[in-house]
Amino acid sequence: MSKVASPANLDLTNTRAFKTWLYSMWQSIFYVAPHVHVSTISTKTLKSGKGTIKSICVNIKSTGGSVCNVYDALSVTGTPIITLNTDTNYGEITYNLEFNTGLTVDIVGGTAADLLFVFN
Repeated sequence: MSKVASPANLDLTNTRAFKTWLYSMWQSIFYVAPHVHVSTISTKTLKSGKGTIKSICVNIKSTGGSVCNVYDALSVTGTPIITLNTDTNYGEITYNLEFNTGLTVDIVGGTAADLLFVFN
């Protein structure tokens, strides 16, 4: 997403420039990145191909040693790029970590946390 131009540099007599600026402002305020909500012990492929995992938000903590493993793969193979203990972490954790093959999450053990994955 590109940066929005400053209104100080905007020619308000140019209707087209003003509409473009206004639309850019609207996009910057209301843009929502792709996201997936998961609240069960499960394995899910969230995206195939390249992308970036922006953040994981732990809305409700898990209990009993639940862990969320995130893989740069289309299945649960190899070494996780993120291992998150959802019993002890809470809130939004920012990663901005690139993946190449795909984005797969595997939530194991205990009672699942309520998680929100933000990526593009």
